[in-house]
Amino acid sequence: MADDSTLRFIQLIDHTIGAVLIIISLAILCIQFARKKTRYMGPMILTWASVMAMTVFATIYIYITPDMLDPDFAGDLDIWFYLQTIFAVLAGFFYINLVDSISRETVEPIKLSLFSSYVGISLYVLFTNPDEMRDFFFYGIQAIMGLIWFYYCVRIRLNAPTSLKSYATLNLLGSCNVFVAITFGISGFTKLLPGIEWVVASLGIMCTTIAFIKREQLAFLLPFRALRLTVMHMDGGIPVFNYTWKSGQHLIDEYLFTGMIQGLRLILRESVLRGEFRDITLDEASIIVNRVKDSSVMSILVCMKTSRVLRLALSTFTKKFVEKYQTAIKNPADSSQFEGAENLVHECFNFLPDFD
Repeated sequence: MADDSTLRFIQLIDHTIGAVLIIISLAILCIQFARKKTRYMGPMILTWASVMAMTVFATIYIYITPDMLDPDFAGDLDIWFYLQTIFAVLAGFFYINLVDSISRETVEPIKLSLFSSYVGISLYVLFTNPDEMRDFFFYGIQAIMGLIWFYYCVRIRLNAPTSLKSYATLNLLGSCNVFVAITFGISGFTKLLPGIEWVVASLGIMCTTIAFIKREQLAFLLPFRALRLTVMHMDGGIPVFNYTWKSGQHLIDEYLFTGMIQGLRLILRESVLRGEFRDITLDEASIIVNRVKDSSVMSILVCMKTSRVLRLALSTFTKKFVEKYQTAIKNPADSSQFEGAENLVHECFNFLPDFD
């Protein structure tokens, strides 16, 4: 078996490799975020940055503590270990924000409450029994983050259309790496290759980063699903443009649909006398309405769930549609004038996956 100095050198190299891989992943994310501020990127950047800080502080701790492999030094809680602990906790909270950003409209309070309870109890036990509980604390944080992330990655893989299957699989493989890292630590394999768990976990982070950067649609498979986008002329209630995603192929004819919307619109406007309606919420779907002031058309989006992202995209589409076709809108009977509007859909809703 290698002597302590050799093992320490291996551990230092492995931690350095792990830190470099995370820094590269973080740099890629930041560059992409500067180009396009997608919702999931903020929490992912903060999570990766916290993990990177953990790795850097762990590396510094190894470098300045020559005998850290000696069990007598296991309880030496210096400033670097405190910093590593702080960023481990932060990484957990950011991870919860990350998974909710790709699965829900808002952060789920119960996840934060349960994780906060675990952190509070674990920190108390850690600092009262540092010798025995150090590994338990870090492996516990990693296990919680790993299980939550793995669950949502499995859901992403199951819901991914054919065009996204390969990158969804890459993301799923990346989520499995944290369990490999924990297994290495618990099994004692890290005694042969100290720090190898950081390399494995960092490779998982890089796989996830590549998957989401290459196919950002992965982040929008779970929170909502768009079915149909219709632009209706409000004077006659006729559709001037209609775009149906594959998920909405079962919906009724667009003329019947806009006729229903027009009738409901007129009844509500005349009976309530409080202007136009904006949304309609059903048990398993929602209808979002957007219009530009002084324009005679309105955009209607049918989706499984409402979302701020969808609202912003619909608002952008409506403004661009009115600007591009302001002359054609005056003669809505000729629908051929609006055939090029499909390009606007692809431009404004390019984040939506094309379901099979």
